[in-house]
Amino acid sequence: MEMVDPVDTATLDSKLHNPANQPSSGRSRSKRLLLSQREQIVYICERIEELSIVFHDQVDSCREIDVPVALVLAEVTNFDNLKNTFGEPSGQVVVHEIAHSLLNVMRAQDVIAQFAGRYIAILLVDADQVVGAKVCQRIKESVHKYSYLHHVSGTVDLAFGVSDDGESRYAELEKLIFSAARALGVASERGGGAVIRTSDLDSNVENQPKEHFLPGDRLTSVES
Repeated sequence: MEMVDPVDTATLDSKLHNPANQPSSGRSRSKRLLLSQREQIVYICERIEELSIVFHDQVDSCREIDVPVALVLAEVTNFDNLKNTFGEPSGQVVVHEIAHSLLNVMRAQDVIAQFAGRYIAILLVDADQVVGAKVCQRIKESVHKYSYLHHVSGTVDLAFGVSDDGESRYAELEKLIFSAARALGVASERGGGAVIRTSDLDSNVENQPKEHFLPGDRLTSVES
């Protein structure tokens, strides 16, 4: 399996701010970009700034046509204890392989990155925290299957933090990432594969929608 090279921050930043590389204006053009089939890869990021650059284009496209986004930040909590079939430490390799396997279950417009070795960050298009939390349940199922089929030494333990841009569609992308990280911190402390949404941390919000899939559920925040 080929691993994507680490993000070149300077090069990507140059592309983002070069007018020649910007899509033409117009709602129809933005929607075609948003829904188009794009190359599915796992980005490798070490810093928040790199993660922001990776997600930048898709977030901008969503904002142009007023489509919400959600961010899932997953931590492999037993990263330091993961070993391969030969008993050798292989946390970073296992996490990358898991992230790569998720390309088969995520939509083409969603963006996946391995962050700081032990984390997987997923930008979900046309989704809110409720959809994001349901996706986390699907991810847990996928990772359980991966562990079984690839005979990883021991189970892969995950915790999830979920945020969205529902409060402010034009908030800085870093705010979305830090909000998910705050929720992930609570999930990691709770253990047991917890999925924590930022709305779960708000005592003023009552009757939170369930995060489990039900028959007929769709991977979108839009009712049809």
